[in-house]
Amino acid sequence: MTTSNSDPPHLSSPPQSPRVFSESDEVHLLKTFRKISKSSSCSSFSNSPSSLSSLTITSQHLDLIESSLGLRFSHTQIIDKLRRLKLKYHRQARTKSLIRTHHDLRLHRISRSIWGRININSAKRHIAFHQEKGENNTDAAAVGLEDFPFLKEEFSRILPENGVWKQGLKCLGAEKMRGFNEEWMLVRKEEAELRAKRAELEKELIHLLVPPFGSSSIS
Repeated sequence: MTTSNSDPPHLSSPPQSPRVFSESDEVHLLKTFRKISKSSSCSSFSNSPSSLSSLTITSQHLDLIESSLGLRFSHTQIIDKLRRLKLKYHRQARTKSLIRTHHDLRLHRISRSIWGRININSAKRHIAFHQEKGENNTDAAAVGLEDFPFLKEEFSRILPENGVWKQGLKCLGAEKMRGFNEEWMLVRKEEAELRAKRAELEKELIHLLVPPFGSSSIS
């Protein structure tokens, strides 16, 4: 009886599927990237949606992001995800109807604080400085309510006989007003979708009920 000295065939393990970023991962990734960008002395951002920024992302930066996400994603995955999130932000900035969920809105707000200000470097640093100091309401008098139609319409409906709220809204500053306006826009969109769904269900129910009732009334 002959025995074979050859090794048993090696069973290769199936390739692991790439990890998927959860909603909380996306939020945490953007917040961490924003913090790193602000702490850098070269935190100026490019206008091109295809590039992350003119900030050189070092291995140390990526290590920090990787650690904050629990070492579950590689540097390549992190860079690719950031690029995708920036492209998504620019698409939503051009077409607000693409902001469909509260998670979309949350990501859009964080992304806007990273990539939304396309100005010269000195102007951006000046704005960031005053925002960190809580001085973003200095131009309240220049804020026009017509720039925030959803917010204006809701308050006009709630307090139709009281004009004091207009000055109160202006004191909030443009940034907060824009956030509330986007919230109301999203609520309106969801309400419209619910009304359309309700009408569709009513139409379907009537379509199912009318033939039996119609035939019984004829007989």
